[in-house]
Amino acid sequence: MYIYNTYKTLCEEMETGAVYTIAKNFGIPVIGIRVITNNEVLKQTYDKEYAKDIACKCQKYVEKIIKKAIENIDEF
Repeated sequence: MYIYNTYKTLCEEMETGAVYTIAKNFGIPVIGIRVITNNEVLKQTYDKEYAKDIACKCQKYVEKIIKKAIENIDEF
């Protein structure tokens, strides 16, 4: 409930918890990034071309985050 109470999130990423646990046991840095959309909540219809465009933009953004994290790996 901490994340929800602090940031008022609509969802939380729990599936990667096992990955974090194993990585920590082996001393391996790990980051979990998930992009979530919810057309039902936003009352939007599915548009294949829009989804493809957004997916590409999200992938490029995640790539930037990962590259930045790698550049600063010693700070983690």
